[in-house]
Formats: sequence, structure tokens, C-alpha cells
Amino acid sequence: MIEREFAYSESSLTQQISKYYGFSGSLSERWITKYDQMGRVHETWGLTAAGDPLGDGLYRHEYDDQGRKSRILSFNDWGTDCIPNSICVIEYDSDEVGNWVRRRKYHQLRDASRQRMELTNRTLTYWEHSCL
Repeated sequence: MIEREFAYSESSLTQQISKYYGFSGSLSERWITKYDQMGRVHETWGLTAAGDPLGDGLYRHEYDDQGRKSRILSFNDWGTDCIPNSICVIEYDSDEVGNWVRRRKYHQLRDASRQRMELTNRTLTYWEHSCL
């Protein structure tokens, strides 16, 4: 079972807490998500039922000037430095209407000498609508 709590400042969503329960009904983990002024995910992290870090780390999301996700930084739960463990950089190619048609995600771990690239292509069909 999943239970979700939402916090708002005036009419803007500021935080979501998702609680996950096991088959026995006991709490197994919680995920906290904080939102920016535009209602986009800013940070998210997980905790055990006892409130300790899950070990998945803290994820910080950044956006480009068009509001698209441009970077995801992952930080170690137990690290004392402010250097991300991994970085995902996202680049977009747009069509003549401004919708993205190609997205490249570059994933790099802190200690890795190579990065992994994930490519997504999408084809959009635009229909012309006219009233008679």
C-alpha cells in the first residue's frame, strides 16, 4: 500500500511524502520530494521506516530555460562532501513547433572514466484542424 501526503504554500505544491507499506501493513520506507516555485521536482530522497537513509541518495533536479529537465545530480547518503556521485545531463533537439524530437541522456559516475549515453527519438504527427 502507498500513502501520500502533500504540503502546499498558498496554492503551490511544496512537498510530497510517499509512505510504502509491506504486506504485514508496517511501514517499509518513505520518499520525500520537494518542489520548486514552478511545481517541478527539485529534490527527492528515501528513508527507511526508522528514518535512516535508504542508501539510494539524494537526487537534485535542474531545468533549462524551457522548463525541461536538464541535469540530475545524485549525492551519496553517507558522504560528507558536496560532490555528486553521478550526473545525468540531458540534451534536446526540437522540431519546428518547439517540441523535442530527440533526447540524449549522458550518465557519468564520479569515479568512472567513461559515460553512458541513452538516446530517445520520437515522431510527432500534427493534424491540421479546420472548421467548415
